[in-house]
Amino acid sequence: MLKIKNLELLCLQYPDLVCKYSADGELLSIEGSFLLNRVYGDTVYCKEYSITINVYDNRLPYAKETGNKISEKYPHRYPDGGLCLGVDAEIELTCLENGLFDIEKWFERFVVPYFFSYEYYMDKHQYPFGDRSHGKKGVAEFYMELFNVDSVAKVYKCMRYTLAHKYRGHFLCPCGSKKRIRYCHKTQLYNAQRPEVKSRINKDYLSIKEVCSYEHNI
Repeated sequence: MLKIKNLELLCLQYPDLVCKYSADGELLSIEGSFLLNRVYGDTVYCKEYSITINVYDNRLPYAKETGNKISEKYPHRYPDGGLCLGVDAEIELTCLENGLFDIEKWFERFVVPYFFSYEYYMDKHQYPFGDRSHGKKGVAEFYMELFNVDSVAKVYKCMRYTLAHKYRGHFLCPCGSKKRIRYCHKTQLYNAQRPEVKSRINKDYLSIKEVCSYEHNI
């Protein structure tokens, strides 16, 4: 069962959300409505949405828009009404710490921006915060940002280094710059040694390798 923290804070900020529990007291879902009221630049959206958030197993929370206000043609809507909030790696590394998933941070960092992006996209035909690909390519794009590199091949090499070595600043940087790590991707490779980051990298390593092989980069 996914261990949740800051549930009370979420419900305090959005009082129309209601928690549903099993007979033995396990949290099953969060259901109800919330008011989107956000501004980006000179654009403001204020609109109410209905939502169900399932949290009944060890997977990350799964949110669905239940008021039929998200167009079926929207690229980031699943056929069952689920919200494509981002790649699991980004969500996990943002919201999971010491085995606890911060549901309030997840809602503010991923759910609210999703609805704002939807309104913005339908209004202006572009995404306000950028757009990632779906599937393994989207995962690769996230790791390109995480390691601050410009190719999937460099992502793969940085991941391979992280899994095979402890941080050593005097080693040559795996990005291929021919610089020592301490003068190149010091921050990124040092942070990648954090247990939660390294664990996530281990999960996604083979997917990144597959993308690299497909693109003939390795």
